[in-house]
Amino acid sequence: MIWPVVLPFALGFAAVLQAAINRQVGNHWGTLVTSAASGVVLALTAMSIFAIVRLVPTFHGAGVQPISNPAWWWLLPGVLGFGLVAGLPLAMDRIGATRVFLLMVAGQMVASLAWDTLSAGRGVNLVRLAGVGLAVVGATLVCISD
Repeated sequence: MIWPVVLPFALGFAAVLQAAINRQVGNHWGTLVTSAASGVVLALTAMSIFAIVRLVPTFHGAGVQPISNPAWWWLLPGVLGFGLVAGLPLAMDRIGATRVFLLMVAGQMVASLAWDTLSAGRGVNLVRLAGVGLAVVGATLVCISD
């Protein structure tokens, strides 16, 4: 199946495009207003999809579970998402898209290795550690190449 490879690639492309457009809009509106506007569009999109899933009989119940005993930390993805939406354009403006996203990938590699180890029970082995190390070294080389 090709989707497990295509989807992350497309999401990476979308992240660069979103941050680049937000940077351009932020030059006119300011970063916080641009981030707030993006948040409103995100909320409207999510509510529309939620309404379709709940109201269209074909999709009824798909991906929608009742909320019970919510924990405070369930709000963290929204806070982290705001940080991405606001922070990426600022960083791109200062060090460029290539550096930002290579450093972001390096950070993701380190965090995902820790997550897989601590949360999913996947152990650290030499090959995985070397892969993360290469990503960090690659990001460093690109950052010092000017």
